[in-house]
This record gives sequence, C-alpha cells and structure tokens, in this order.
Amino acid sequence: MTSDPWPFPGDAPLARARRIAVAYRALLEKADPEMCDMWDRQFAKWGQTWMLMKVVTYDVDDWLEPGEAAEVAMTTTANLRRLRASGRLKGKLGTDGKWRYQAREVLRVMSATRTRKG
Repeated sequence: MTSDPWPFPGDAPLARARRIAVAYRALLEKADPEMCDMWDRQFAKWGQTWMLMKVVTYDVDDWLEPGEAAEVAMTTTANLRRLRASGRLKGKLGTDGKWRYQAREVLRVMSATRTRKG
C-alpha cells in the first residue's frame, strides 16, 4: 500500500478540489488577467467567490459567525453544525439566535480532525 503524497494530510476531497481550483485560477490570472477577471465576475454572479484570494483576519479569542468560522476552517457550516451536535465543537448561542464559535476552538477541532484522518 502506498502512502498518499498529498501535502495536506486530512484534507477532505472538497478541500483538495478547492486547493487545486485556486492554484489553477492563480495560473490563469498570471497568463491572462482579463480572462480571469471575466470568469471571476461570472462565478460571482453564480454566487461562487470562495476561489478569490482575500485576507481573513481574526484573533483566536474572537467569536465567529458560522460562515466566518467555516471560512477559517475551510469547511462548511453544515460540517460545523455536525461537529457541534456530536459534542466535538463548542459554541454559544447569541442573543440573535445564531451560533457563534470561538476561532481557537474551531482551529483546534479542525486540526484534530485533519490529523486523525491523515
């Protein structure tokens, strides 16, 4: 049995696909910036902007909304809900009825999940 040569142990297939898509987008941006911009606008019309590079800043003590936490963890909000329901991820319910997750806790859980899978 050969070991998996993927350099990011524990990445789920979706995370792998996203890393690959982002790499190809970076190459297209270098080769043909106008074409890349055209496709970025088209994908944005379809509600897909995850492949665009953006700086995400947070403090590990920050309480993040589900979308923000999912972005930091490179996962989905549905996966965060499953982790919370299983007791593996702690969260708190805000006064607005939305769950919040501490960045430190999200990173800890995702690191443990990826290490265990890898």
